[in-house]
Formats: sequence, C-alpha cells, structure tokens
Amino acid sequence: MHQIGDTINSRWKLVDELCPDSGQANTFLAVDSLDADDSAKNVIKLLKVQDPKALARFDKEIKASFALKHCNIVKVKDSAYENTATPYLVTEYCSGGALTAEKISTLPTVDRLRVFEQICEAIAYAHRDRVLHRDIKPGNIFLETPDSLTPIVGDFGLCFFMDDKNTERPTSTKESMGNWEFGPPERTRREDHPSASFDVYQLGKLLYWLLSDGVILDREDFDTPYFDLRKTSCDHAVHLAYDIISKSVIKDPERRYQTGTQMLEDVKELVMFAENEGRYLDCDIPQSCVFCRLGNYDWEFLGKHSNDRYQFADYGLSVRQIPEAPFDPWILFGKCGRCGNVQQFRLDDRVKRSSEWKNVPASPHTR
Repeated sequence: MHQIGDTINSRWKLVDELCPDSGQANTFLAVDSLDADDSAKNVIKLLKVQDPKALARFDKEIKASFALKHCNIVKVKDSAYENTATPYLVTEYCSGGALTAEKISTLPTVDRLRVFEQICEAIAYAHRDRVLHRDIKPGNIFLETPDSLTPIVGDFGLCFFMDDKNTERPTSTKESMGNWEFGPPERTRREDHPSASFDVYQLGKLLYWLLSDGVILDREDFDTPYFDLRKTSCDHAVHLAYDIISKSVIKDPERRYQTGTQMLEDVKELVMFAENEGRYLDCDIPQSCVFCRLGNYDWEFLGKHSNDRYQFADYGLSVRQIPEAPFDPWILFGKCGRCGNVQQFRLDDRVKRSSEWKNVPASPHTR
C-alpha cells in the first residue's frame, strides 16, 4: 500500500491522497521530482489489484488518454503499464475539482449550457476517434481551476474502442458497466459491440442534472410530473433543452442520437438560442412583448373566412389570400395585453413543416 511521501518510478512523489478507495486504483496528488518547479501538482492513479481484467482495463485507459488530445479531455503526462511493479497513470491536475451541484447552483442557465456544450464536444471528439467513455457523470468531470467554467472530461477507465476486434473483454458477462445513476438500461448486460448511444444516454441525464441543480434523474422519468422541469420553469432554454433530453434519455438505443456528434449539433443550437434569449414556440409559455418588454402576448389562432379574405378587426389587420396559392394560410396572432403590439405567424400546411409551435389555440372556425 502506497503512502504520502513515497516516490513512484524514481520520479513522482506522492504529496496528498485524493481518493483512498476509488475502485480499481488509488489516486494521489504528486509532484515531479525531475521538474524544477516542484510545486506543480499532478494526479497519479496507482493500480491496486493486478489481475488480468484490471490490467486490461488500465491498459485501455492509458491508450485512450494518450490518443485523445482535446482541450476538454484530461491531459496525460506519464504512464507505466508493462514490466513494472506499480502500473500508474499521471495526468494534469484540475484544481477546480469535480463538478458538483454546489458549483452550478448559482450559475444562470446559459452558463450551465456552455459547460455542457464543451463536455459534448469532448465526447463527440472521442466518438470520432472511435472511443466510447461509458462512465460519464459529474464525478468524472473536473473544472480546470476554481474560478473557471472550463470542464475537463477524465477517467476513461471503462472506455471501449469501437474498432477493437478482440473478443476478450475486461468485463464479465454479468458485470454492470458504468454508474447506475447515469447509465443506460443496457449497462446491466454485456455487449460485445456497444454503440455511441451508450454515451448519449449519459449525456442526456447529465444535461438534466445541470439544469435541475443536481437532481439525479430516475430512469427515463424526465417528463413525469415529479421530475418535469418545465412545470416550474418559464426559462425558454429549459424547454428547448427538453427536446434534446427527449432524444437522448430513451430506453431504446435505436431511438436516441446515434453519436455524440449528432447530439452536439442540437446542443450548439441550444446554446445559441440561450445566448440570444430565444423564444420557445409554445403558446402555453408566457411570451413577453418584444416592444414594451412588460406585457405578455395573448394568442389566438384564426382560420379562413369567406370570399377568400381574412378579416381580423380585433387586430386592425386584414390578409387577402392569393387564389392560385396551393395552400391555405392559417394565422397565429399574438396581442400584447399591455401595449397592444401584435405579432403574427403563418401556420399553413407548408410552413408547419418548418415551425415548432406547440399548444396552439384552436381556431374558432374549427371548434
């Protein structure tokens, strides 16, 4: 058993213990005795049990950590795996520590989404290099410094190389993969060829965790009354985030985003939406007036009147239909209850395919 003060491989001096019992390895802070600046901290993982399965896992973690060079993935400094009495892996030290609910509780939604976007970029990068993480959770996400919101994805101890043709796996048939809080349903069964949707499911739960101040989502219950964040939030970005969660936290792997890259495309749009204070297109959500900024819009959905003309006396507007047009324009009107500002959206069949309006009031002519 290694202790503070020991030196590993005549180089790495252990100065503090981080995780005395963290699964397959003990984790310490260490300084490099070959570095003139011996105050710089590093993290060293020392493999505890050197059975074949543990060694195979550690070998994969070392290879993945060296292969993945991304600004949001932990940087490797040194390692030893074969022909050594103490297999170890040395990485950079993220002084901000692991991501916790306390660290995100005061952040506005847009900052939480920016953190999540960077995590997604790291996982999407790993997927493009054919590496699955398979253990995505707050405890494996670190902040670069105490004052930084730059997340660093670490601990690839359960990673999987998608191009690995080796039929021998470092996990037994009945062994669960990853963590139960964020892992997908298929984690409880061994799969010889897991897909990137494994990580996607965990990312979806992590997004929910970030938006809910650290609530661990039970199964796929994000839209049930107890867990539904939309019931208590008028934040439009939270509502749009639910569109992403609903495509990731799904029991059936085939119905999820199939890669982190697919998910990242929607996450980037979500962050842009939040940064620009976008409006989620739902008539049940209070939509503030773009003119006075004080009132909210009251919505009414109006359809076709006689003689190919639309008359909207209450709004002081009229719309004439083009007779040869291959569609019927159905108009959604919003009128500010404070200043009277009017907004209108054409929701005919052609436009509906590109619009996302939800809970639109029924037309008085179709009731």
